[in-house]
Amino acid sequence: MKQMILLILTLMIVGIPLHSFALDESDLQTWTVTVTHISDGDTIDVRFQDDTEDRIRLLGIQAMEVHEDVPNDCHADEATQRLIELTGGVGSEVILKVWDESVYNTYTGTPRAWRYLFVDDGNGSEINVGLKMVEEGLVLAFPHTTETLYNDDFMIAQQNAAANKINLWNDSYCSDGPSQEAQLEMWVNWDAEGDDYENVNGEWIKIKNNGGGDVSLSQWLLRDSALNYFYFPVGTTLSSGNTITVYLGSGSDSGNTLYWGLSEPLFKNEIGNGAYLLDPAPDGDIRASFTYPCIVNCTDPLEGKIELIANYDAAGDDAIADPNGEWIEIKNISAETIDLEKYMLHALPIGSHIFYFNDGNSTIAPNEIMRIYVGQGTNTALVKYWGKDNCILSNTEDKIWVDTFTGIEIADFSWPCVENCTDFLQGKIDLSANYDAAGDDTTNPNGEWVNIDNISTDTIDLKNYILKSLPTGSHLFYFDDGASTIPPNETMRIYIGNGTNTALTKYWGESSGILSNGEDMVWIDTYDGILVACYGWPETCEKPPPFQEPEPEATPSAITFAPLLQLLLK
Repeated sequence: MKQMILLILTLMIVGIPLHSFALDESDLQTWTVTVTHISDGDTIDVRFQDDTEDRIRLLGIQAMEVHEDVPNDCHADEATQRLIELTGGVGSEVILKVWDESVYNTYTGTPRAWRYLFVDDGNGSEINVGLKMVEEGLVLAFPHTTETLYNDDFMIAQQNAAANKINLWNDSYCSDGPSQEAQLEMWVNWDAEGDDYENVNGEWIKIKNNGGGDVSLSQWLLRDSALNYFYFPVGTTLSSGNTITVYLGSGSDSGNTLYWGLSEPLFKNEIGNGAYLLDPAPDGDIRASFTYPCIVNCTDPLEGKIELIANYDAAGDDAIADPNGEWIEIKNISAETIDLEKYMLHALPIGSHIFYFNDGNSTIAPNEIMRIYVGQGTNTALVKYWGKDNCILSNTEDKIWVDTFTGIEIADFSWPCVENCTDFLQGKIDLSANYDAAGDDTTNPNGEWVNIDNISTDTIDLKNYILKSLPTGSHLFYFDDGASTIPPNETMRIYIGNGTNTALTKYWGESSGILSNGEDMVWIDTYDGILVACYGWPETCEKPPPFQEPEPEATPSAITFAPLLQLLLK
Protein backbone atom coordinates (compact mmCIF):
# COMPACT_ATOMS: atom_id res chain seq x y z
CA MET A 1 0.00 0.00 0.00
CA LYS A 2 2.86 2.39 0.80
CA GLN A 3 4.28 1.92 -2.72
CA MET A 4 0.84 2.61 -4.22
CA ILE A 5 0.49 5.84 -2.22
CA LEU A 6 3.94 7.00 -3.36
CA LEU A 7 3.03 6.20 -6.97
CA ILE A 8 -0.23 8.16 -6.76
CA LEU A 9 1.54 11.13 -5.15
CA THR A 10 4.21 11.11 -7.87
CA LEU A 11 1.60 11.05 -10.65
CA MET A 12 -0.27 13.96 -9.06
CA ILE A 13 2.82 16.11 -8.63
CA VAL A 14 3.99 15.69 -12.22
CA GLY A 15 0.47 16.27 -13.49
CA ILE A 16 -0.25 12.82 -14.97
CA PRO A 17 -3.91 11.79 -14.54
CA LEU A 18 -4.33 8.48 -12.76
CA HIS A 19 -6.42 7.10 -15.63
CA SER A 20 -3.54 7.62 -18.07
CA PHE A 21 -1.13 5.43 -16.08
CA ALA A 22 -0.52 2.27 -18.12
CA LEU A 23 -1.55 -0.72 -16.03
CA ASP A 24 -0.53 -4.30 -16.65
CA GLU A 25 -2.15 -7.49 -15.40
CA SER A 26 0.88 -8.03 -13.18
CA ASP A 27 -0.07 -4.84 -11.32
CA LEU A 28 -3.38 -6.32 -10.13
CA GLN A 29 -3.98 -7.68 -6.66
CA THR A 30 -5.73 -11.06 -6.64
CA TRP A 31 -7.97 -12.99 -4.21
CA THR A 32 -9.64 -16.36 -4.49
CA VAL A 33 -13.02 -16.17 -2.77
CA THR A 34 -16.25 -18.12 -2.38
CA VAL A 35 -19.59 -16.83 -3.69
CA THR A 36 -22.20 -16.54 -0.93
CA HIS A 37 -24.94 -14.61 -2.74
CA ILE A 38 -25.71 -13.16 -6.18
CA SER A 39 -27.91 -10.06 -6.00
CA ASP A 40 -28.20 -9.16 -9.67
CA GLY A 41 -26.18 -9.09 -12.86
CA ASP A 42 -23.33 -7.00 -11.48
CA THR A 43 -23.24 -7.58 -7.70
CA ILE A 44 -22.20 -10.62 -5.62
CA ASP A 45 -21.39 -11.33 -1.97
CA VAL A 46 -18.22 -13.29 -1.26
CA ARG A 47 -16.33 -14.86 1.64
CA PHE A 48 -12.56 -14.49 1.78
CA GLN A 49 -10.20 -17.19 2.97
CA ASP A 50 -9.92 -15.47 6.36
CA ASP A 51 -13.74 -15.80 6.70
CA THR A 52 -14.38 -12.06 6.24
CA GLU A 53 -17.17 -11.16 3.85
CA ASP A 54 -17.75 -8.29 1.46
CA ARG A 55 -20.18 -7.18 -1.21
CA ILE A 56 -18.54 -6.92 -4.64
CA ARG A 57 -19.54 -4.65 -7.52
CA LEU A 58 -18.17 -5.97 -10.81
CA LEU A 59 -15.83 -3.55 -12.54
CA GLY A 60 -16.45 -2.65 -16.16
CA ILE A 61 -20.17 -3.42 -16.40
CA GLN A 62 -23.63 -2.08 -15.55
CA ALA A 63 -26.53 -4.54 -15.43
CA MET A 64 -30.15 -3.52 -15.69
CA GLU A 65 -31.69 -3.11 -12.26
CA VAL A 66 -33.47 -5.59 -9.99
CA HIS A 67 -36.22 -3.98 -7.90
CA GLU A 68 -38.13 -4.96 -4.78
CA ASP A 69 -41.47 -3.19 -5.22
CA VAL A 70 -41.83 -2.97 -9.01
CA PRO A 71 -41.01 -5.35 -11.86
CA ASN A 72 -37.35 -5.79 -12.67
CA ASP A 73 -35.93 -3.91 -15.62
CA CYS A 74 -35.96 -5.79 -18.88
CA HIS A 75 -32.71 -7.79 -19.24
CA ALA A 76 -32.09 -7.74 -15.45
CA ASP A 77 -33.18 -11.36 -14.95
CA GLU A 78 -31.17 -12.57 -17.96
CA ALA A 79 -28.01 -10.89 -16.64
CA THR A 80 -28.51 -12.33 -13.15
CA GLN A 81 -29.05 -15.84 -14.49
CA ARG A 82 -26.00 -15.62 -16.74
CA LEU A 83 -23.84 -14.45 -13.82
CA ILE A 84 -24.99 -17.50 -11.85
CA GLU A 85 -24.11 -19.76 -14.79
CA LEU A 86 -20.67 -18.24 -15.35
CA THR A 87 -19.64 -18.31 -11.67
CA GLY A 88 -21.28 -21.60 -10.78
CA GLY A 89 -23.49 -19.85 -8.25
CA VAL A 90 -23.39 -19.90 -4.45
CA GLY A 91 -20.54 -21.99 -3.02
CA SER A 92 -18.33 -21.67 -6.08
CA GLU A 93 -14.80 -20.29 -6.01
CA VAL A 94 -14.10 -17.21 -8.12
CA ILE A 95 -11.19 -14.81 -8.54
CA LEU A 96 -11.25 -11.08 -7.76
CA LYS A 97 -8.71 -8.64 -9.17
CA VAL A 98 -8.07 -4.91 -8.79
CA TRP A 99 -5.20 -2.44 -8.89
CA ASP A 100 -6.28 -0.23 -5.98
CA GLU A 101 -8.14 -2.22 -3.34
CA SER A 102 -9.55 0.99 -1.83
CA VAL A 103 -11.91 1.68 -4.76
CA TYR A 104 -15.53 1.33 -3.72
CA ASN A 105 -18.85 1.94 -5.45
CA THR A 106 -20.91 4.31 -3.34
CA TYR A 107 -23.64 5.20 -5.85
CA THR A 108 -26.40 3.41 -3.98
CA GLY A 109 -26.92 1.96 -0.49
CA THR A 110 -24.16 -0.15 1.03
CA PRO A 111 -20.68 0.58 -0.35
CA ARG A 112 -19.48 -2.20 -2.62
CA ALA A 113 -15.87 -2.96 -3.48
CA TRP A 114 -15.08 -2.51 -7.16
CA ARG A 115 -13.46 -5.69 -8.45
CA TYR A 116 -12.90 -7.51 -11.73
CA LEU A 117 -14.42 -10.99 -11.56
CA PHE A 118 -12.73 -14.01 -13.14
CA VAL A 119 -13.40 -17.73 -13.18
CA ASP A 120 -11.18 -20.65 -14.11
CA ASP A 121 -12.20 -22.07 -17.48
CA GLY A 122 -10.85 -25.53 -16.56
CA ASN A 123 -8.13 -25.36 -19.22
CA GLY A 124 -5.56 -23.29 -17.39
CA SER A 125 -6.98 -19.93 -18.46
CA GLU A 126 -9.35 -17.44 -16.87
CA ILE A 127 -12.59 -15.91 -18.11
CA ASN A 128 -13.25 -12.23 -17.42
CA VAL A 129 -16.88 -12.64 -16.38
CA GLY A 130 -17.92 -9.02 -16.86
CA LEU A 131 -16.31 -8.86 -20.28
CA LYS A 132 -18.04 -12.08 -21.30
CA MET A 133 -21.42 -10.61 -20.35
CA VAL A 134 -20.75 -7.43 -22.35
CA GLU A 135 -19.75 -9.55 -25.35
CA GLU A 136 -23.08 -11.37 -25.06
CA GLY A 137 -25.01 -8.10 -24.96
CA LEU A 138 -26.39 -8.75 -21.46
CA VAL A 139 -24.95 -5.69 -19.67
CA LEU A 140 -23.63 -2.23 -20.51
CA ALA A 141 -19.94 -1.40 -20.55
CA PHE A 142 -19.09 0.91 -17.65
CA PRO A 143 -15.49 2.24 -17.90
CA HIS A 144 -13.76 3.18 -14.66
CA THR A 145 -11.65 6.30 -14.16
CA THR A 146 -8.71 4.69 -12.32
CA GLU A 147 -9.15 0.94 -12.87
CA THR A 148 -8.49 1.34 -16.58
CA LEU A 149 -6.77 -1.89 -17.57
CA TYR A 150 -9.74 -3.45 -19.38
CA ASN A 151 -11.68 -0.30 -20.35
CA ASP A 152 -10.91 -0.65 -24.05
CA ASP A 153 -11.79 -4.34 -24.00
CA PHE A 154 -15.22 -3.57 -22.52
CA MET A 155 -15.88 -0.80 -25.04
CA ILE A 156 -14.85 -3.00 -27.97
CA ALA A 157 -17.11 -5.77 -26.72
CA GLN A 158 -20.06 -3.42 -26.39
CA GLN A 159 -19.61 -1.87 -29.81
CA ASN A 160 -19.46 -5.33 -31.37
CA ALA A 161 -22.56 -6.50 -29.48
CA ALA A 162 -24.46 -3.36 -30.50
CA ALA A 163 -23.46 -3.83 -34.15
CA ASN A 164 -24.80 -7.38 -34.00
CA LYS A 165 -28.04 -6.26 -32.24
CA ILE A 166 -27.96 -9.02 -29.63
CA ASN A 167 -29.94 -9.02 -26.37
CA LEU A 168 -29.78 -5.45 -24.99
CA TRP A 169 -29.16 -4.18 -28.50
CA ASN A 170 -32.24 -5.80 -30.02
CA ASP A 171 -34.70 -2.87 -29.88
CA SER A 172 -37.73 -5.17 -29.69
CA TYR A 173 -36.28 -7.87 -27.39
CA CYS A 174 -38.58 -7.05 -24.48
CA SER A 175 -41.61 -6.37 -26.67
CA ASP A 176 -42.64 -4.12 -29.51
CA GLY A 177 -42.66 -0.71 -27.91
CA PRO A 178 -44.45 2.47 -28.91
CA SER A 179 -43.61 3.73 -32.41
CA GLN A 180 -41.50 0.66 -33.04
CA GLU A 181 -41.17 1.64 -36.69
CA ALA A 182 -39.56 5.01 -35.86
CA GLN A 183 -35.98 5.49 -37.06
CA LEU A 184 -34.34 7.16 -34.06
CA GLU A 185 -30.74 8.31 -33.95
CA MET A 186 -28.75 9.84 -31.10
CA TRP A 187 -25.43 11.62 -30.69
CA VAL A 188 -23.77 13.20 -27.67
CA ASN A 189 -21.50 16.19 -27.20
CA TRP A 190 -19.54 14.68 -24.33
CA ASP A 191 -16.70 17.21 -24.28
CA ALA A 192 -18.01 20.71 -23.60
CA GLU A 193 -16.05 23.64 -24.99
CA GLY A 194 -13.57 24.82 -22.36
CA ASP A 195 -13.76 23.56 -18.77
CA ASP A 196 -16.58 21.00 -18.60
CA TYR A 197 -17.30 21.84 -14.95
CA GLU A 198 -17.85 25.49 -15.82
CA ASN A 199 -19.98 24.69 -18.86
CA VAL A 200 -22.38 21.90 -17.90
CA ASN A 201 -24.80 22.85 -20.68
CA GLY A 202 -21.88 22.44 -23.08
CA GLU A 203 -22.64 18.75 -22.74
CA TRP A 204 -25.81 17.76 -24.57
CA ILE A 205 -27.63 14.87 -26.21
CA LYS A 206 -29.46 15.12 -29.53
CA ILE A 207 -32.11 12.66 -30.66
CA LYS A 208 -33.29 12.79 -34.27
CA ASN A 209 -36.39 11.17 -35.74
CA ASN A 210 -35.29 10.13 -39.22
CA GLY A 211 -38.73 8.92 -40.24
CA GLY A 212 -41.47 6.43 -39.53
CA GLY A 213 -43.93 8.91 -38.07
CA ASP A 214 -44.07 11.21 -35.05
CA VAL A 215 -42.92 9.69 -31.74
CA SER A 216 -44.34 10.43 -28.30
CA LEU A 217 -41.39 10.45 -25.91
CA SER A 218 -43.56 10.81 -22.81
CA GLN A 219 -41.80 9.02 -19.94
CA TRP A 220 -39.10 7.59 -22.17
CA LEU A 221 -35.83 7.21 -20.28
CA LEU A 222 -32.47 8.75 -21.16
CA ARG A 223 -29.53 7.42 -19.16
CA ASP A 224 -25.78 6.96 -19.11
CA SER A 225 -23.72 3.90 -18.22
CA ALA A 226 -24.14 4.66 -14.52
CA LEU A 227 -27.49 5.31 -12.84
CA ASN A 228 -28.13 8.85 -14.02
CA TYR A 229 -31.69 9.02 -15.39
CA PHE A 230 -33.69 11.64 -17.27
CA TYR A 231 -37.38 11.03 -17.99
CA PHE A 232 -38.92 12.96 -20.86
CA PRO A 233 -41.84 15.09 -19.67
CA VAL A 234 -45.38 13.97 -20.43
CA GLY A 235 -46.46 15.42 -23.75
CA THR A 236 -43.01 15.42 -25.34
CA THR A 237 -43.33 14.62 -29.05
CA LEU A 238 -40.54 14.28 -31.60
CA SER A 239 -41.92 14.90 -35.07
CA SER A 240 -40.60 13.01 -38.06
CA GLY A 241 -37.48 14.73 -39.44
CA ASN A 242 -36.94 16.82 -36.30
CA THR A 243 -34.35 16.81 -33.53
CA ILE A 244 -34.70 17.27 -29.78
CA THR A 245 -31.80 18.46 -27.62
CA VAL A 246 -31.33 17.66 -23.93
CA TYR A 247 -28.79 19.93 -22.25
CA LEU A 248 -27.27 18.42 -19.14
CA GLY A 249 -27.37 21.57 -17.02
CA SER A 250 -30.23 23.82 -15.95
CA GLY A 251 -32.55 25.99 -18.02
CA SER A 252 -36.16 26.48 -19.07
CA ASP A 253 -37.65 23.79 -21.27
CA SER A 254 -38.98 25.13 -24.56
CA GLY A 255 -40.18 23.20 -27.59
CA ASN A 256 -37.50 20.74 -28.61
CA THR A 257 -35.01 22.03 -26.05
CA LEU A 258 -34.97 20.33 -22.65
CA TYR A 259 -32.70 20.48 -19.60
CA TRP A 260 -31.57 17.56 -17.44
CA GLY A 261 -30.86 19.79 -14.42
CA LEU A 262 -27.46 18.39 -13.42
CA SER A 263 -25.00 20.55 -11.49
CA GLU A 264 -21.86 18.96 -12.93
CA PRO A 265 -20.86 17.26 -16.20
CA LEU A 266 -21.87 13.66 -16.76
CA PHE A 267 -19.57 12.31 -19.43
CA LYS A 268 -15.91 11.47 -18.94
CA ASN A 269 -13.66 12.87 -21.65
CA GLU A 270 -10.76 10.48 -21.10
CA ILE A 271 -12.21 6.99 -20.73
CA GLY A 272 -15.37 6.84 -22.83
CA ASN A 273 -18.98 6.32 -21.83
CA GLY A 274 -22.39 5.95 -23.38
CA ALA A 275 -25.92 7.35 -23.53
CA TYR A 276 -29.02 5.23 -24.04
CA LEU A 277 -32.64 5.99 -24.93
CA LEU A 278 -35.15 3.46 -23.60
CA ASP A 279 -38.85 3.31 -24.29
CA PRO A 280 -41.14 3.28 -21.22
CA ALA A 281 -41.21 0.47 -18.64
CA PRO A 282 -42.12 -2.33 -18.41
CA ASP A 283 -40.90 -2.67 -22.02
CA GLY A 284 -37.67 -0.74 -21.57
CA ASP A 285 -35.89 -1.59 -24.81
CA ILE A 286 -32.88 0.46 -25.89
CA ARG A 287 -34.22 2.30 -28.94
CA ALA A 288 -31.18 4.46 -29.65
CA SER A 289 -27.67 4.54 -28.22
CA PHE A 290 -24.37 6.31 -28.50
CA THR A 291 -20.96 5.19 -27.19
CA TYR A 292 -17.62 6.95 -27.46
CA PRO A 293 -14.92 6.87 -28.53
CA CYS A 294 -15.34 4.73 -31.61
CA ILE A 295 -13.04 1.68 -31.47
CA VAL A 296 -14.77 -0.80 -33.80
CA ASN A 297 -15.42 -0.19 -37.53
CA CYS A 298 -14.40 3.46 -37.26
CA THR A 299 -15.17 4.75 -40.71
CA ASP A 300 -17.57 7.47 -41.78
CA PRO A 301 -19.39 8.27 -45.06
CA LEU A 302 -17.94 11.81 -45.12
CA GLU A 303 -14.31 10.67 -45.27
CA GLY A 304 -12.66 11.82 -48.49
CA LYS A 305 -15.50 14.21 -49.36
CA ILE A 306 -14.31 17.49 -47.82
CA GLU A 307 -11.17 19.62 -47.80
CA LEU A 308 -10.23 22.30 -45.24
CA ILE A 309 -8.13 25.42 -45.36
CA ALA A 310 -7.69 28.14 -42.75
CA ASN A 311 -6.77 31.79 -42.90
CA TYR A 312 -5.01 31.80 -39.56
CA ASP A 313 -3.23 35.15 -39.85
CA ALA A 314 -5.70 38.02 -39.70
CA ALA A 315 -4.57 41.30 -41.21
CA GLY A 316 -2.67 43.31 -38.62
CA ASP A 317 -1.88 42.29 -35.05
CA ASP A 318 -4.01 39.24 -34.24
CA ALA A 319 -4.09 40.21 -30.56
CA ILE A 320 -6.25 43.24 -31.39
CA ALA A 321 -7.53 42.36 -34.85
CA ASP A 322 -11.12 41.62 -35.79
CA PRO A 323 -11.50 37.85 -35.20
CA ASN A 324 -13.41 37.65 -38.47
CA GLY A 325 -10.04 38.18 -40.12
CA GLU A 326 -9.52 34.52 -39.28
CA TRP A 327 -11.69 31.98 -41.07
CA ILE A 328 -11.94 28.33 -42.13
CA GLU A 329 -13.31 27.03 -45.40
CA ILE A 330 -14.84 23.59 -45.91
CA LYS A 331 -15.13 22.53 -49.53
CA ASN A 332 -17.35 19.69 -50.69
CA ILE A 333 -15.14 17.87 -53.21
CA SER A 334 -17.65 15.07 -53.78
CA ALA A 335 -20.44 14.70 -56.30
CA GLU A 336 -23.22 14.68 -53.71
CA THR A 337 -24.65 17.13 -51.19
CA ILE A 338 -23.22 16.59 -47.70
CA ASP A 339 -24.66 17.43 -44.28
CA LEU A 340 -22.42 18.49 -41.37
CA GLU A 341 -25.14 18.32 -38.69
CA LYS A 342 -23.47 15.40 -36.88
CA TYR A 343 -19.92 16.73 -37.08
CA MET A 344 -17.74 19.24 -35.23
CA LEU A 345 -15.01 21.66 -36.25
CA HIS A 346 -12.13 21.91 -33.77
CA ALA A 347 -9.13 24.12 -33.18
CA LEU A 348 -6.32 23.58 -30.72
CA PRO A 349 -5.96 23.27 -27.76
CA ILE A 350 -8.19 20.16 -27.77
CA GLY A 351 -11.54 20.89 -26.17
CA SER A 352 -11.01 24.66 -26.07
CA HIS A 353 -12.57 25.71 -29.38
CA ILE A 354 -15.44 23.69 -30.88
CA PHE A 355 -17.85 24.78 -33.62
CA TYR A 356 -21.15 22.96 -34.04
CA PHE A 357 -23.16 22.90 -37.27
CA ASN A 358 -26.45 23.15 -35.36
CA ASP A 359 -28.20 26.15 -36.90
CA GLY A 360 -30.48 23.92 -38.98
CA ASN A 361 -28.66 24.77 -42.20
CA SER A 362 -25.62 22.53 -42.44
CA THR A 363 -25.56 21.22 -46.01
CA ILE A 364 -22.98 21.90 -48.72
CA ALA A 365 -23.73 21.14 -52.36
CA PRO A 366 -21.08 19.58 -54.64
CA ASN A 367 -18.07 21.89 -55.22
CA GLU A 368 -19.52 24.53 -52.90
CA ILE A 369 -17.60 26.07 -50.00
CA MET A 370 -18.79 26.88 -46.50
CA ARG A 371 -16.79 29.60 -44.72
CA ILE A 372 -16.72 29.84 -40.92
CA TYR A 373 -15.52 33.17 -39.57
CA VAL A 374 -14.00 33.03 -36.10
CA GLY A 375 -15.83 36.14 -34.89
CA GLN A 376 -19.49 37.10 -34.68
CA GLY A 377 -22.15 37.67 -37.30
CA THR A 378 -25.39 36.34 -38.75
CA ASN A 379 -25.28 32.83 -40.20
CA THR A 380 -26.43 32.13 -43.73
CA ALA A 381 -26.44 28.88 -45.68
CA LEU A 382 -22.72 28.92 -46.51
CA VAL A 383 -21.37 31.61 -44.19
CA LYS A 384 -21.15 30.82 -40.46
CA TYR A 385 -19.75 32.57 -37.41
CA TRP A 386 -17.93 30.85 -34.54
CA GLY A 387 -18.87 33.62 -32.13
CA LYS A 388 -15.44 34.29 -30.61
CA ASP A 389 -14.43 37.68 -29.25
CA ASN A 390 -10.77 37.26 -30.21
CA CYS A 391 -8.64 35.47 -32.76
CA ILE A 392 -7.99 31.83 -31.83
CA LEU A 393 -5.67 30.44 -34.53
CA SER A 394 -1.93 30.57 -33.91
CA ASN A 395 0.21 32.19 -36.60
CA THR A 396 3.13 29.86 -35.91
CA GLU A 397 1.83 26.30 -35.56
CA ASP A 398 -1.72 24.98 -35.25
CA LYS A 399 -4.32 22.59 -36.60
CA ILE A 400 -8.03 22.52 -37.36
CA TRP A 401 -10.06 19.40 -38.04
CA VAL A 402 -13.57 18.07 -38.54
CA ASP A 403 -14.58 14.90 -36.75
CA THR A 404 -17.60 12.91 -35.67
CA PHE A 405 -18.97 12.95 -32.13
CA THR A 406 -17.41 9.50 -31.69
CA GLY A 407 -13.98 10.90 -32.52
CA ILE A 408 -13.50 9.77 -36.14
CA GLU A 409 -11.36 12.44 -37.84
CA ILE A 410 -12.78 13.29 -41.27
CA ALA A 411 -10.38 15.96 -42.55
CA ASP A 412 -7.76 18.30 -41.15
CA PHE A 413 -5.57 21.24 -42.06
CA SER A 414 -2.36 22.06 -40.20
CA TRP A 415 0.35 24.64 -40.53
CA PRO A 416 3.10 25.31 -41.27
CA CYS A 417 3.83 22.62 -43.80
CA VAL A 418 6.61 20.36 -42.48
CA GLU A 419 6.69 17.46 -44.96
CA ASN A 420 6.52 17.36 -48.76
CA CYS A 421 6.24 21.13 -48.86
CA THR A 422 5.88 21.69 -52.55
CA ASP A 423 3.00 23.10 -54.52
CA PHE A 424 2.04 22.60 -58.12
CA LEU A 425 1.86 26.37 -58.69
CA GLN A 426 5.57 26.80 -58.00
CA GLY A 427 7.36 27.82 -61.19
CA LYS A 428 4.12 28.71 -62.97
CA ILE A 429 3.82 32.37 -61.98
CA ASP A 430 6.04 35.43 -61.83
CA LEU A 431 5.41 38.50 -59.68
CA SER A 432 6.36 42.11 -60.24
CA ALA A 433 5.33 45.30 -58.46
CA ASN A 434 5.05 49.00 -59.17
CA TYR A 435 5.92 50.15 -55.66
CA ASP A 436 6.49 53.87 -56.36
CA ALA A 437 3.22 55.58 -57.31
CA ALA A 438 3.27 58.86 -59.20
CA GLY A 439 3.32 61.73 -56.75
CA ASP A 440 2.52 61.12 -53.09
CA ASP A 441 2.15 57.36 -52.50
CA THR A 442 -0.09 57.87 -49.51
CA THR A 443 -2.76 59.62 -51.56
CA ASN A 444 -2.50 57.51 -54.74
CA PRO A 445 -2.85 53.84 -53.65
CA ASN A 446 -3.87 52.74 -57.15
CA GLY A 447 -0.55 54.11 -58.39
CA GLU A 448 0.88 51.03 -56.68
CA TRP A 449 0.08 47.60 -58.11
CA VAL A 450 1.24 43.98 -58.25
CA ASN A 451 1.27 41.90 -61.43
CA ILE A 452 0.88 38.11 -61.43
CA ASP A 453 1.99 36.58 -64.75
CA ASN A 454 0.95 33.04 -65.64
CA ILE A 455 4.08 31.76 -67.37
CA SER A 456 2.77 28.21 -67.74
CA THR A 457 0.68 26.49 -70.39
CA ASP A 458 -2.11 25.74 -67.89
CA THR A 459 -4.92 27.90 -66.58
CA ILE A 460 -4.16 28.45 -62.91
CA ASP A 461 -6.51 29.17 -60.02
CA LEU A 462 -5.41 31.34 -57.10
CA LYS A 463 -8.45 30.54 -54.90
CA ASN A 464 -6.38 28.80 -52.22
CA TYR A 465 -3.50 31.26 -52.17
CA ILE A 466 -2.73 34.56 -50.48
CA LEU A 467 -0.88 37.61 -51.77
CA LYS A 468 1.10 39.33 -49.00
CA SER A 469 3.33 42.30 -48.40
CA LEU A 470 5.51 43.42 -45.51
CA PRO A 471 5.26 43.73 -42.55
CA THR A 472 4.26 40.06 -42.28
CA GLY A 473 0.58 39.73 -41.39
CA SER A 474 -0.23 43.40 -42.00
CA HIS A 475 -1.43 43.35 -45.62
CA LEU A 476 -3.16 40.28 -47.06
CA PHE A 477 -5.05 39.91 -50.33
CA TYR A 478 -7.40 36.98 -50.86
CA PHE A 479 -8.50 35.68 -54.25
CA ASP A 480 -12.03 35.01 -53.05
CA ASP A 481 -14.26 37.02 -55.37
CA GLY A 482 -15.21 33.96 -57.41
CA ALA A 483 -12.97 34.91 -60.37
CA SER A 484 -9.48 33.76 -59.46
CA THR A 485 -8.20 32.06 -62.61
CA ILE A 486 -5.49 33.26 -65.00
CA PRO A 487 -5.23 31.70 -68.49
CA PRO A 488 -1.80 30.84 -69.95
CA ASN A 489 0.39 33.87 -70.71
CA GLU A 490 -2.16 36.25 -69.16
CA THR A 491 -1.54 38.72 -66.32
CA MET A 492 -3.67 39.57 -63.32
CA ARG A 493 -3.09 43.05 -61.87
CA ILE A 494 -3.96 43.89 -58.28
CA TYR A 495 -4.20 47.62 -57.57
CA ILE A 496 -3.56 48.58 -53.97
CA GLY A 497 -6.52 50.96 -53.69
CA ASN A 498 -10.25 50.60 -54.25
CA GLY A 499 -12.23 49.75 -57.38
CA THR A 500 -14.47 47.16 -58.99
CA ASN A 501 -12.96 43.75 -59.60
CA THR A 502 -13.02 42.14 -63.02
CA ALA A 503 -11.59 38.81 -64.15
CA LEU A 504 -7.97 40.01 -64.38
CA THR A 505 -8.11 43.31 -62.55
CA LYS A 506 -8.45 43.30 -58.76
CA TYR A 507 -8.37 45.89 -55.98
CA TRP A 508 -6.70 45.33 -52.61
CA GLY A 509 -8.93 47.86 -50.89
CA GLU A 510 -6.29 49.87 -49.02
CA SER A 511 -6.86 53.58 -48.46
CA SER A 512 -3.23 54.54 -49.01
CA GLY A 513 -0.07 53.06 -50.53
CA ILE A 514 1.44 50.09 -48.68
CA LEU A 515 4.60 49.28 -50.67
CA SER A 516 7.85 50.83 -49.51
CA ASN A 517 9.91 52.75 -52.06
CA GLY A 518 13.09 51.68 -50.33
CA GLU A 519 13.11 47.97 -49.50
CA ASP A 520 10.13 45.65 -49.55
CA MET A 521 8.69 42.44 -50.87
CA VAL A 522 5.45 40.87 -52.11
CA TRP A 523 4.86 37.13 -52.24
CA ILE A 524 2.24 34.48 -52.76
CA ASP A 525 1.99 31.40 -50.58
CA THR A 526 -0.43 28.66 -49.69
CA TYR A 527 -2.57 28.72 -46.55
CA ASP A 528 -0.17 26.28 -44.91
CA GLY A 529 2.81 28.51 -45.63
CA ILE A 530 4.39 27.08 -48.80
CA LEU A 531 6.09 29.88 -50.72
CA VAL A 532 4.95 29.87 -54.36
CA ALA A 533 6.46 33.07 -55.80
CA CYS A 534 7.89 36.36 -54.58
CA TYR A 535 9.27 39.67 -55.77
CA GLY A 536 11.58 41.83 -53.71
CA TRP A 537 13.34 45.12 -54.18
CA PRO A 538 16.03 46.25 -54.47
CA GLU A 539 17.41 42.78 -53.57
CA THR A 540 16.16 39.36 -54.63
CA CYS A 541 13.39 38.32 -52.31
CA GLU A 542 13.75 35.87 -49.48
CA LYS A 543 10.72 34.76 -47.50
CA PRO A 544 10.62 36.52 -44.13
CA PRO A 545 10.00 34.62 -40.87
CA PRO A 546 6.40 34.49 -39.63
CA PHE A 547 5.19 37.06 -37.16
CA GLN A 548 5.77 35.73 -33.64
CA GLU A 549 2.80 36.25 -31.37
CA PRO A 550 3.73 36.55 -27.68
CA GLU A 551 3.11 33.31 -25.85
CA PRO A 552 0.66 33.63 -22.94
CA GLU A 553 2.18 33.07 -19.53
CA ALA A 554 1.54 29.57 -18.28
CA THR A 555 -0.70 29.36 -15.25
CA PRO A 556 0.55 26.73 -12.81
CA SER A 557 -1.96 23.93 -12.30
CA ALA A 558 -3.26 23.56 -8.79
CA ILE A 559 -2.43 20.18 -7.23
CA THR A 560 -5.23 18.67 -5.24
CA PHE A 561 -4.18 16.26 -2.55
CA ALA A 562 -7.70 15.34 -1.43
CA PRO A 563 -7.63 11.91 -3.17
CA LEU A 564 -4.33 11.14 -1.47
CA LEU A 565 -5.65 12.15 1.94
CA GLN A 566 -8.72 9.99 1.42
CA LEU A 567 -6.47 7.07 0.55
CA LEU A 568 -4.33 7.59 3.65
CA LEU A 569 -7.40 7.71 5.87
CA LYS A 570 -8.82 4.39 4.61
